[in-house]
Amino acid sequence: MELSFNEQIDFAIWILIESSTKVSPFDLHSVKTSLEKPLINPEQWNEWLTTLVSVFDPRLLCKVEDINSEVESELAQYQSFIKNYSLNSTTIPGLDWVAIRHNIEQRSAWKQLQYAQAIQEYGQQLKVGLSPISYWRHDKQIEVWLSQMWKIYQENHPQNTNINLIMESSKNVFYPQLDTIKKFYLVNYPSFVQHQVFSTTTIIGISESQEIDIQSFLQQLNLI
Repeated sequence: MELSFNEQIDFAIWILIESSTKVSPFDLHSVKTSLEKPLINPEQWNEWLTTLVSVFDPRLLCKVEDINSEVESELAQYQSFIKNYSLNSTTIPGLDWVAIRHNIEQRSAWKQLQYAQAIQEYGQQLKVGLSPISYWRHDKQIEVWLSQMWKIYQENHPQNTNINLIMESSKNVFYPQLDTIKKFYLVNYPSFVQHQVFSTTTIIGISESQEIDIQSFLQQLNLI
């Protein structure tokens, strides 16, 4: 389980606000009627957001090419560490290497399962791009506008004290052991909203102007 801030995902939410596009549950922001802006198709935006989330899914980092090779490699590294530790210590730890191997095998199998579930959910693994615009697959005029807005976003990155405080407070949190990976992305948004994109990923809108009880917030996410 992990709390995170991702610029590309935050940008996708920011675009809704800047374009006055409303897509549930991100439909609580005001409409900027005085600005000229393109019309973004909500379904196309949602597809774009879903693609962005899938690209950064942490389960895709769990790929195991060969379990036996990984187990032997990790076991060898651990044995080397213990050997070096023993040379510099008067106390040589007594270890159950059979149990250690079993734990490594279980962890490797769990990682392989996480990766397989992600691929089954998305169909393929996309490469992480330097720009969220590279994942837009629709209107070229919108793509040009998004590129311009991405530059503006990077130059004037919206600051959110509440997000910063939540991220800082979560550093010392003990995360409960789960059967699968869970990720929460915090994004700038005028109101508190939650949006579960996939079974493992939830986007949470955090307002800069609204006071937030951080401890209660973490409790709601079962982080404390």
